[in-house]
Amino acid sequence: MIIADENIDRNIILALRKANHKITSIAENYPGIPDEDVIDLTVTLEGILLTCDKDIGEWVFAHWRKGFSVLFFRYDKEETDEIIKNIISIMEKLTPDEHV
Repeated sequence: MIIADENIDRNIILALRKANHKITSIAENYPGIPDEDVIDLTVTLEGILLTCDKDIGEWVFAHWRKGFSVLFFRYDKEETDEIIKNIISIMEKLTPDEHV
């Protein structure tokens, strides 16, 4: 399961769904929840968190939050297509026999 933080471009979410990846969007389902709740949801769903939020890094390193995976990235709007290709490629390598 992929958890898309609120800051993830909707085009990325739609592309992942089109590629048959299970994805939960924080913006769609849990708008405005705090970072700690995003992390808790990711842990509960045994998901991989996609985020552009540097504060998530603080939770990982300063608060020693464990038990979840994060793909953190920064990109410009014109790089969205390349980001989509890279995320789909990463997800397929992580779960070659099934989509997450």
